[in-house]
Amino acid sequence: MDKFESLFVSLKTVKKLNSMGYVHATLIQKKCIPLAIRGRDIMASSKTGSGKTLCFIIPIIEKLVIKKWSLDDMVGGCIICPVKELAIQIYAICKSISSAHSLNVGLFIGGVKTNPKKNRASIIVTSIGRLCEEILVSKKFNLDSLNILAVDEIDQILDLGFKRSFLQILKIIPKSRQTLLFSATLTTKIKDLVRLNLNRPIFLYHKTDIKKTGSCFLSPSYLIPKNIYQYYSLVESNQKTNFLYSFLCSHYKKKSLVIFSTNKQVTFFSIIFSKLRPNFLIFKIHGD
Repeated sequence: MDKFESLFVSLKTVKKLNSMGYVHATLIQKKCIPLAIRGRDIMASSKTGSGKTLCFIIPIIEKLVIKKWSLDDMVGGCIICPVKELAIQIYAICKSISSAHSLNVGLFIGGVKTNPKKNRASIIVTSIGRLCEEILVSKKFNLDSLNILAVDEIDQILDLGFKRSFLQILKIIPKSRQTLLFSATLTTKIKDLVRLNLNRPIFLYHKTDIKKTGSCFLSPSYLIPKNIYQYYSLVESNQKTNFLYSFLCSHYKKKSLVIFSTNKQVTFFSIIFSKLRPNFLIFKIHGD
């Protein structure tokens, strides 16, 4: 019962998932996907690496397929992410799975010039900042036909200060929509948001992940799956660059992603490290 064909997923989608290496559903996927396909509003809390991305991508695609959504229709599904890097990852997976059907997927993030009217999409994946700009500021975006809304990492969106803008967006889009919210933690702020904006929501979470205290859900810790390891090193400020370069040189056979806080830092370190002629290739990626 852990295969996707047992979760009310269409045969075309199952074949595409299998070709991508997704054969067996995870625990959160088995709980969430059948309920979401049936049209229920869901608030799910699941730890990193548990496979929650497919918990909203598959129901969005399946719902639009059931409604026989075509390329001539307007946006039927929307996935909101806190940052554009996460949006890019989700877009790649969603585009690949939707290729099994006649559904277009659009990516709308900051730093990329796109025209929603010219780039018509059945499903859009967007960062919260870009969506606020398109809907609330320029008012170029139309979600009047939206059937299903999915929000990944809703806790991060609230922490980034987008609560008021997000609530405005919820008022603009159709009330009849289905809503799927996902978070690594369930906090009081999220509980209040769910109570006011979801219709008879179902809460899904691992018993080992959270505990119930009073009338709200609180996370005792941020749990990581056993197959994901995290390490850190404490170094003097003036030694960070040397340490980083030495680490990359000693792991040159691995793919590494180094994150800086600004575009200028990305450019600076990519130039400096390239001039040292390392035994690995360096690529810089930022919003400009």
